[in-house]
Amino acid sequence: MANVAALPGIVGASIGLPDIHSGYGFSIGNIAAFDVSNPESIISPGGVGFDINCGVRLMRTNLSLEEHCEEDGRMLQADHTKVSDKAKKRGLPQLGTLGAGNHYAEVQVVQEIYDKHAAAAMGIDRKGKEERKRK
Repeated sequence: MANVAALPGIVGASIGLPDIHSGYGFSIGNIAAFDVSNPESIISPGGVGFDINCGVRLMRTNLSLEEHCEEDGRMLQADHTKVSDKAKKRGLPQLGTLGAGNHYAEVQVVQEIYDKHAAAAMGIDRKGKEERKRK
Protein backbone atom coordinates (compact mmCIF):
# COMPACT_ATOMS: atom_id res chain seq x y z
CA MET A 1 0.00 0.00 0.00
CA ALA A 2 2.88 2.34 0.71
CA ASN A 3 4.21 1.92 -2.85
CA VAL A 4 0.80 2.79 -4.29
CA ALA A 5 0.50 5.80 -1.97
CA ALA A 6 3.72 7.16 -3.47
CA LEU A 7 2.57 6.92 -7.12
CA PRO A 8 2.31 10.23 -9.03
CA GLY A 9 -1.14 11.81 -9.16
CA ILE A 10 -2.77 9.78 -6.40
CA VAL A 11 -5.90 11.43 -4.99
CA GLY A 12 -6.33 10.93 -1.27
CA ALA A 13 -5.20 7.65 0.20
CA SER A 14 -4.07 4.20 -0.84
CA ILE A 15 -6.70 1.94 0.74
CA GLY A 16 -6.58 -1.77 1.60
CA LEU A 17 -9.84 -3.71 1.41
CA PRO A 18 -10.54 -6.70 3.71
CA ASP A 19 -9.12 -9.13 1.12
CA ILE A 20 -5.77 -7.34 0.68
CA HIS A 21 -2.83 -9.61 -0.02
CA SER A 22 0.46 -9.46 -1.89
CA GLY A 23 0.39 -8.75 -5.57
CA TYR A 24 2.97 -7.69 -8.12
CA GLY A 25 3.63 -4.13 -6.95
CA PHE A 26 -0.02 -3.10 -6.60
CA SER A 27 -1.45 -5.38 -3.91
CA ILE A 28 -4.58 -7.38 -4.62
CA GLY A 29 -7.40 -5.68 -2.70
CA ASN A 30 -5.58 -2.31 -2.74
CA ILE A 31 -7.48 0.60 -4.30
CA ALA A 32 -6.45 4.11 -5.25
CA ALA A 33 -7.78 6.94 -7.40
CA PHE A 34 -5.61 9.02 -9.70
CA ASP A 35 -6.22 12.52 -11.05
CA VAL A 36 -6.59 12.23 -14.82
CA SER A 37 -6.08 15.98 -15.26
CA ASN A 38 -2.59 15.71 -13.74
CA PRO A 39 -0.10 14.98 -16.57
CA GLU A 40 2.13 13.13 -14.10
CA SER A 41 -0.63 10.72 -13.05
CA ILE A 42 -0.21 7.09 -13.84
CA ILE A 43 -2.52 4.39 -15.15
CA SER A 44 -1.65 1.15 -13.43
CA PRO A 45 -2.68 -2.14 -15.02
CA GLY A 46 -1.31 -3.69 -11.80
CA GLY A 47 -4.34 -2.20 -10.06
CA VAL A 48 -6.44 -4.78 -11.87
CA GLY A 49 -4.07 -7.52 -10.79
CA PHE A 50 -3.15 -10.84 -12.27
CA ASP A 51 -5.94 -12.61 -10.38
CA ILE A 52 -8.80 -10.91 -12.18
CA ASN A 53 -11.60 -12.55 -10.17
CA CYS A 54 -10.07 -11.89 -6.77
CA GLY A 55 -12.23 -9.94 -4.35
CA VAL A 56 -14.77 -10.14 -1.57
CA ARG A 57 -18.33 -11.11 -2.39
CA LEU A 58 -21.38 -11.69 -0.25
CA MET A 59 -23.84 -14.30 -1.46
CA ARG A 60 -27.17 -14.87 0.21
CA THR A 61 -28.36 -18.45 0.60
CA ASN A 62 -31.69 -19.94 1.53
CA LEU A 63 -30.06 -21.99 4.29
CA SER A 64 -30.91 -21.55 7.94
CA LEU A 65 -28.75 -22.19 10.99
CA GLU A 66 -30.40 -25.58 11.43
CA GLU A 67 -29.34 -26.72 7.95
CA HIS A 68 -25.78 -27.88 7.39
CA CYS A 69 -23.60 -27.35 4.33
CA GLU A 70 -21.05 -29.94 5.37
CA GLU A 71 -20.81 -33.11 7.40
CA ASP A 72 -19.01 -31.48 10.34
CA GLY A 73 -16.08 -30.53 8.09
CA ARG A 74 -15.58 -33.95 6.54
CA MET A 75 -17.16 -36.36 4.10
CA LEU A 76 -18.23 -39.47 5.98
CA GLN A 77 -18.04 -41.68 2.87
CA ALA A 78 -14.52 -40.45 1.93
CA ASP A 79 -11.70 -43.02 2.00
CA HIS A 80 -8.39 -41.28 2.75
CA THR A 81 -6.44 -44.38 1.69
CA LYS A 82 -7.45 -43.64 -1.92
CA VAL A 83 -5.45 -40.38 -1.92
CA SER A 84 -1.83 -40.82 -3.05
CA ASP A 85 1.13 -39.46 -1.08
CA LYS A 86 1.96 -37.26 -4.10
CA ALA A 87 -1.52 -35.71 -4.03
CA LYS A 88 -1.33 -35.13 -0.27
CA LYS A 89 2.10 -33.46 -0.58
CA ARG A 90 0.91 -31.27 -3.45
CA GLY A 91 -2.29 -30.27 -1.70
CA LEU A 92 -0.94 -29.66 1.80
CA PRO A 93 0.06 -25.99 1.23
CA GLN A 94 -3.43 -25.34 -0.14
CA LEU A 95 -5.30 -27.02 2.72
CA GLY A 96 -8.36 -25.02 3.71
CA THR A 97 -8.28 -22.82 0.63
CA LEU A 98 -9.92 -22.67 -2.78
CA GLY A 99 -7.45 -23.04 -5.61
CA ALA A 100 -3.81 -22.18 -5.19
CA GLY A 101 -3.77 -21.28 -1.52
CA ASN A 102 -4.81 -17.62 -1.32
CA HIS A 103 -8.59 -17.82 -1.76
CA TYR A 104 -10.99 -18.75 1.00
CA ALA A 105 -14.69 -19.29 1.51
CA GLU A 106 -16.52 -18.54 4.73
CA VAL A 107 -20.01 -19.50 5.77
CA GLN A 108 -21.44 -17.03 8.27
CA VAL A 109 -24.79 -16.62 9.96
CA VAL A 110 -26.52 -13.28 10.43
CA GLN A 111 -26.97 -12.91 14.17
CA GLU A 112 -28.12 -9.31 14.31
CA ILE A 113 -29.35 -6.75 11.79
CA TYR A 114 -28.31 -3.22 12.76
CA ASP A 115 -29.21 -1.39 9.55
CA LYS A 116 -32.38 -2.82 7.99
CA HIS A 117 -32.04 -0.67 4.86
CA ALA A 118 -28.46 -1.83 4.13
CA ALA A 119 -29.36 -5.44 4.95
CA ALA A 120 -32.35 -5.33 2.60
CA ALA A 121 -30.13 -3.98 -0.19
CA MET A 122 -27.98 -7.12 0.19
CA GLY A 123 -31.00 -9.43 0.28
CA ILE A 124 -30.69 -10.16 3.98
CA ASP A 125 -34.16 -10.13 5.45
CA ARG A 126 -33.95 -12.17 8.63
CA LYS A 127 -31.57 -13.28 11.37
CA GLY A 128 -30.32 -16.86 11.39
CA LYS A 129 -29.77 -16.93 7.63
CA GLU A 130 -26.44 -18.29 6.43
CA GLU A 131 -24.32 -16.10 4.18
CA ARG A 132 -21.28 -17.22 2.21
CA LYS A 133 -18.36 -14.90 1.72
CA ARG A 134 -15.82 -15.69 -0.96
CA LYS A 135 -12.39 -14.10 -0.85
